[in-house]
Order: sequence, then C-alpha cells, then structure tokens
Amino acid sequence: MIDWDPVSKIDPVHVEEKPIPVLRRVTRKRLVVACKGTDLASLRDTAIIMVLIDIGLRLGELAGLDYAEDEQNSDVDYYVLEVLGKGGRRWAAPFGNTAGLALERYVRKRNHVLRAARLPVDGPLWISVKRNGRLTGSGIAIMLDRRCAQAGIAHINPHRFRHIFTREWRLGTATRPI
Repeated sequence: MIDWDPVSKIDPVHVEEKPIPVLRRVTRKRLVVACKGTDLASLRDTAIIMVLIDIGLRLGELAGLDYAEDEQNSDVDYYVLEVLGKGGRRWAAPFGNTAGLALERYVRKRNHVLRAARLPVDGPLWISVKRNGRLTGSGIAIMLDRRCAQAGIAHINPHRFRHIFTREWRLGTATRPI
C-alpha cells in the first residue's frame, strides 16, 4: 500500500454532452406529406412514420409486428401495439388518434389487397408492395430514405424517431398530432 494517491494530480476528463438535434414539426409534416396517396405503399409509409413518431419503436420491433383478424392472435389492438422488444420481453405500446387513423386506413387497404391476390390476411403487419411478404427493418429504413428524398429533406436515421418520442413524452405532447 502507498500513502499517496497516484491519480490526484491528473485532471478529470471533461466530456461535453452533444444535444441531439430536434426534428422540427415542419420537417415531420413534410415527411408525412411526401407519403400522400391512397395506394398501399403510401398508406403503409404514412402509418409507419406516424407510429414511429408516436411510439418511437426500434426498427426490429416495428418490423416484427404481426396482424390477425382474430384480435387474440394479433399484435394490433385498439390503439395499442403488442411489441416484442429486446430480450423477448412483450410490452404494450399505446399510440394516439393520428397514428391510429393512419394505421386503420393502411390495415383496411392491406387486407383488401391481400384478399384480391387470394393471400391470407393473417401474417406480417407491414408488407412489401412488390412481394406481399414481411417488410424488414432495412426495408423500412430504405423507405424512409426514399420518402426523405421525395420531401426534399436530409436523411433521417430511423433511431432518431426514438429521440423525438422521448422529447415529446418529456414535454407532455407525445400524442399530439404532428
């Protein structure tokens, strides 16, 4: 043992916190407007963006959602998503009216398209327009890049929606329309 502190003369490292840039309401609105339309892709993209803004899910959580007409087997319930999160933990993620209406419109169109193609309605919630299969997390990220380009805004990392949600939640405006 020594009777003096060898690190007493070293100055502590000062780590400067960088605030995460806020995604302004105007930018969010432009992103949603870029999805305008009544086709399956437009309704899907609008619903995905609205759910990301309202809940701030991880891409894997969002992509892993399933839909079933029997509510007992569906991850989609009345304004609540049953999410399978990290570590296999299930949790309920409530969302607001704006995201709910967008999701309802998408689900109606999705079911209509799948029935017209004689495909089962029960399955992945988010479907790829070209192959009617599950839209993956990377597919959602690609869609987001495409919609950002259409809106004329800079690339938005999908994880940034988690920061938007956290900020809105702290301010008490988490379910306010964009």
